[in-house]
Amino acid sequence: MTLQDSPAVSVLVPVYNMERYLRQCLESLCAQTLEDIEIIAIDDGSTDSSPQILEEFARRDSRIRVLSKDNTGYGDSMNRGLAEARGEFIGIVEPDDFVSPDMYATYVRVAHAAQADVVKSNYFEHIDERDRQLNLYKDVGIAYGQPFNPADHPLVITVRPSIWSGMYRRSLLQERAIRFAPTPGASFQDTSFCHMCWMAAKRAVVIETCHVHYRVEVQGSSSTSGQKLNAVFQEFARSRAFLQSCDPAVQAAFGPVLGPLCYGNCVWHFNRVAPEAKLEFARLWSAEMANARESGAFANDLLSIDMRNDLLLLEASPESYVERYAQQAPWQDFDYQRSGRTSAGSLQPDSKLTIVAQRPEHPDITVVVPIFKVERYVRECVESLLAQSFANFEVICVDDGSPDASGAIARSASRGDARFVWLSQENGGQSSARNLAIEHARGTYLLCLDADDLYAPDALEKLHARAAADDLDYLDFTAHTFYETAHMRRVNNEDSFELRTDVAGVMSGAALFVEYMRRDEYFCSECLHFFKKDLLDCAQLRFAPGIIHEDELFSPLLIAHAQRAAFLNEPLYLRRMRADSTMTAVRGLRNLHGVLHDIRTLDSWLREHWQSYSREFAAALAQRIAFLGEVAINDARMVNPDDLNAYEEGLEGEDVIYFNLYVRGGLKTCEHLKAGLEFHRIRGVGRRLLAWPRALKDALEDRRNR
Repeated sequence: MTLQDSPAVSVLVPVYNMERYLRQCLESLCAQTLEDIEIIAIDDGSTDSSPQILEEFARRDSRIRVLSKDNTGYGDSMNRGLAEARGEFIGIVEPDDFVSPDMYATYVRVAHAAQADVVKSNYFEHIDERDRQLNLYKDVGIAYGQPFNPADHPLVITVRPSIWSGMYRRSLLQERAIRFAPTPGASFQDTSFCHMCWMAAKRAVVIETCHVHYRVEVQGSSSTSGQKLNAVFQEFARSRAFLQSCDPAVQAAFGPVLGPLCYGNCVWHFNRVAPEAKLEFARLWSAEMANARESGAFANDLLSIDMRNDLLLLEASPESYVERYAQQAPWQDFDYQRSGRTSAGSLQPDSKLTIVAQRPEHPDITVVVPIFKVERYVRECVESLLAQSFANFEVICVDDGSPDASGAIARSASRGDARFVWLSQENGGQSSARNLAIEHARGTYLLCLDADDLYAPDALEKLHARAAADDLDYLDFTAHTFYETAHMRRVNNEDSFELRTDVAGVMSGAALFVEYMRRDEYFCSECLHFFKKDLLDCAQLRFAPGIIHEDELFSPLLIAHAQRAAFLNEPLYLRRMRADSTMTAVRGLRNLHGVLHDIRTLDSWLREHWQSYSREFAAALAQRIAFLGEVAINDARMVNPDDLNAYEEGLEGEDVIYFNLYVRGGLKTCEHLKAGLEFHRIRGVGRRLLAWPRALKDALEDRRNR
């Protein structure tokens, strides 16, 4: 068979030590129904019988040309082939794969009909001599067989490169100087070549039919070479450099996708890197991701929540990332459905986050965020602050001696925003962390935000507007609870926040507390109070250190000192219900200790100050103390009796009195009630047992009388 001067397709076959499969590959090419092709085989210094096989086939078919050279790697081989090619289109076939007989006939027919620069198709994964058909383009918004502009569908570059399952107009490659990176060996050079083709093409078509049998073999090899470790980053650097040469519309389309795509590629590479080289790779990867995100062109929502958290962990501490994923880093497919990113119009960098370069001198609001063991959640918390529609605020974050990378992740998530102030201390608990932040606060108003929760985007704006309009020193608002898992929703389902009703007007804090208690709608969460910092100083109030449930003490004393208070019935706080939090943990001695501290302190305060308040307020607070007594009883019932006795023995002074009043006394009352109920239950059963003979006797008497 003879070769045309300008064939329809030049097929490049890079060969290096592939004697096992090379014959099958070449036979499938020689059998193409499209005869107007040239086959350029580039032997990269093979040391097996591959050169002899190539010469054998070249003698049999004049369309085959063999280029022999020293071993310089895959990229250089492909560039040599491109320089020798004469076809209208360029095809690529790997020497261990084989193709269907009508592949290039189909590709050329489709390319001419659509005037396409690029034609791509699905392919088979060929494993153990069996084929598995892949459907690669179903999630990226591209219709099979329909011409499209890749810039209108930039997610196409997230599909596997698979440059051998396609065909490329040679004039496009020449005009845009698209070549392979001449890096040593096979170092992922297909990555940037694929990206550049998609970025340069004006018209493309994707075919649903599979034509390539891509051979997949189980590989146990891993990489430690510095050149290999750097190769993936060099490929993405080439892609970014090429993108800069494209017109602005193409840059805007593909720019936001490259960062997440690089992250996804690197997860795969990280899992293949030898253990001793993982840390070096992670450091390179961290720097690459930080640069990509700082550019602003980063489609963050293509990544799942877990992947975004992992990305922040990587940026903050490559060492922590390697420690966590020493065995295997998790990979999830891009979240196309959640992001809705199937067209260029939806593929814009996340512009909702506002980064401020200078800390405000006189902030209206200070948000207090204690941070402890919240790696998985703190990024979302910080980003909810960056997304606020209100700008004049500061955030004081206190790393409470967190043993994980929570603090570093939070810093990374803040993107250098000057409104964030970073403090740290040895682990002292949430109360002491909040107290430290309060001492550094400069805002007129204060808010507390747990680092695993979020604000609605307009939360600060609405709170400040309402407080300023009514000259409030205290404003309550409400929350919406969301659940980490469906199981968590079933076990802890609560809709009490959503059931709160409006409280009209402005009143004293004491009057508002009475109204809450009257309606049975009082919530003590310190995160649902928006209040003036001066109010804390006036009340000489801080969070009680060393206990949990400190909000049961802080909240009633705070509201009691408010002169102008109101309630905004809007769910501006997004409260996460998760498995490993204080709210969902099994209650026990620690809970009991905190509640008893609250009871004693509130009781002492009420006895000292009740005359300064209305009768209704004193009664309402007494009811709340009684409720806490019920909580203490339930907590005590969860504690092992021996542990409860040991706890009691360690108490001194008034603590002994309150323990016996609320715990021992409450438990005895419960026992008496239980015994009474049991007595009445047994007595009722006895009455029923005695009633049966009487009923039977009466029935017999009736029968005799008849």
